Amino acid sequence: MNPAIHHYIQRFAQPPQAQLDAFVAQGRTVLIGRNKSFVEAGEVCDKLAFIHQGIVRYHFITPDGDDITKDFGFANWFAVAFTSALTKQPSQIFISTVTDVSLTVWPFEVLTRLFDVDIEWQRFGRRMAEMLYFRKEEREIEFLTDPAAVRYQRMLQRFPDEVARIPQHYLASYLGITPESLSRIRKSIDLHQ
Repeated sequence: MNPAIHHYIQRFAQPPQAQLDAFVAQGRTVLIGRNKSFVEAGEVCDKLAFIHQGIVRYHFITPDGDDITKDFGFANWFAVAFTSALTKQPSQIFISTVTDVSLTVWPFEVLTRLFDVDIEWQRFGRRMAEMLYFRKEEREIEFLTDPAAVRYQRMLQRFPDEVARIPQHYLASYLGITPESLSRIRKSIDLHQ
């Protein structure tokens, strides 16, 4: 039994305990070293993972070859190329490891089959989708309304312990700025503290 997975799912819904236990038991433990791929752009994402330890990065490559960080995933979160998994179309994003990562991995269909079994699984799926939407909308609004220094400070508030473990060029890309601009922001904040 894995209490972290149980706890995470039960934050969103209350599926029957036997079904929850069976779902968790179907997952397999996977260890992936840093800077490795979990999902490749161009492949159909057919898997879902729960992150026990480590950090993953959601990113894409622009037509000009720039590697842009879209988001991060941390311990006690699920990781999936959600659009690809739902539509069964090739993923437009990569999910790569930033650090060594410990995961529990399931075929995505193991979860979607449960949507037809109990309304609580549907509730879990809906709330996960809502959470992803809220997160996406919040980031879009921040990019349109807030200067980079404010975005950086919000990032520090949201995942303060993880920031030190993420390379600066990934953080800068996530914030939509250059690594040099991020260095200036950090120095400015350090001077004012």
